[in-house]
Amino acid sequence: MRAMLQDAILKPGCVPEVREALGKLHQQRQHEMERIDEVLQEAATQRDFMARLGEGVLFAGTIAVDGMWQVDFGEVSLTVLDTVVTGVGEKDVDSVGGTNLFTYVTGLGSTSPALRAHYNWRLDGQLFGRVCQVSITTTSEGDIKLYLFPRTATVEAYILFDISMKFAEMVEIKDGKLQDIVTIRKTRSHGVSTS
Repeated sequence: MRAMLQDAILKPGCVPEVREALGKLHQQRQHEMERIDEVLQEAATQRDFMARLGEGVLFAGTIAVDGMWQVDFGEVSLTVLDTVVTGVGEKDVDSVGGTNLFTYVTGLGSTSPALRAHYNWRLDGQLFGRVCQVSITTTSEGDIKLYLFPRTATVEAYILFDISMKFAEMVEIKDGKLQDIVTIRKTRSHGVSTS
């Protein structure tokens, strides 16, 4: 198609629509190439993570997971008994920063006192070397009835603990695919600060 349009541009009396079509074709091709680059970069990131995950599963040493870990949704206390990992955490938040839900969503109306919500997390997992396959259940309660969000949600994830035990990488599994990899940090061992 591109060759045909380029040939048509060279002919006398070429209509302007041919140039426009060639320009649109070039833009579409450029967009497709950018998307291919994004997909390849994402695939490389996931491949690298999967390789590290495999190395982590094969790790034969012992690791000190027990302690407080800062994750993107709050601080979680993790404990290990044999190879079973459990964790709990909770957090109070101002859900919509001092406006009621109608005002927050529409931008109309006046502000009101901040709406509060309380979140609890429970992690249950199995440790394989430095890798933990985990289910994370979040429950919420409070002023907001969370019409847009479920009161209880569970996600599946993998946590790859670094040998230093100062940080780990966590990735959610959604529809059988790895999502974004996030770094979590150990803030302290139970009873001891790691700062």
